[in-house]
Amino acid sequence: MRSLRPQFQVSVLVVVLSGLLAGCGNLGRTYSEIDPAGALEDVRKHNGYYALKELQPGTAKLVMRAQGAPFMAAFEVSRAVAPCEGFDKVGTATDLGRGVVYPWVANMTTALTFGRKPRGYLEIEVDPAQRIQLRANSFQHGREFTSCGPFAAAFVPAVNRAYLVEFTWRDRTCSMLVSDATAPDRPVPVATESLAACLAR
Repeated sequence: MRSLRPQFQVSVLVVVLSGLLAGCGNLGRTYSEIDPAGALEDVRKHNGYYALKELQPGTAKLVMRAQGAPFMAAFEVSRAVAPCEGFDKVGTATDLGRGVVYPWVANMTTALTFGRKPRGYLEIEVDPAQRIQLRANSFQHGREFTSCGPFAAAFVPAVNRAYLVEFTWRDRTCSMLVSDATAPDRPVPVATESLAACLAR
C-alpha cells in the first residue's frame, strides 16, 4: 500500500467558506453537530441505508460502499464455483463526506474533486444459498497515486437478507468488512472465507 496522503485542499477550502457563510458561530463544527437530524438523513440518502431496507421477498442483496476517505473503492463479484474465477466489475463508490459538511458543500466538493458524479454506494441482487466471491480495492489519482488492497472473501448469502460490504480507510490502513445489515441500524459481522489466492489475479 502506498502512503495515504489525502488531497483535501479543495475540500478544506470549501468547508471553511461554508462555515463563514453559515455564520461564525458554526465555524469548525460539523454538519452533524449543527443539525444532527438533517445530517443523519443526508448520510442515509447517500450511503445505501434505504437500499438495504428495500429487499424483495425470496431474494438476497449486497450493498457496497466506501468510508473514511474520499477515495474510490472498486468492487467486483463472482458467482463462479471455481475460486478466483469469473469476477465481474460492479463499479466504484466513494465516501462523499455526507453528514460532515453541508449537503451543498458535499455536492460542490464532489464536483470539484471528481469532475463527475460518483456514487456513494452500489447495490446488486444475488442468489440466496449460492456462494459469492467478493473483491475490492481502493485508489486515488492526484499529485501521487494512492492505493490500498485488494481484499477478497467469499460467503453464502441467506434468503431474505441484505448484506453490507464496507471498504474502510482508517489512518494509513484500510479493510473490507461484510455484515448482515437487513436491520441497517444493527449490522452484524458475517463470517467470510478469506481468498488470499485471488489477490494477485
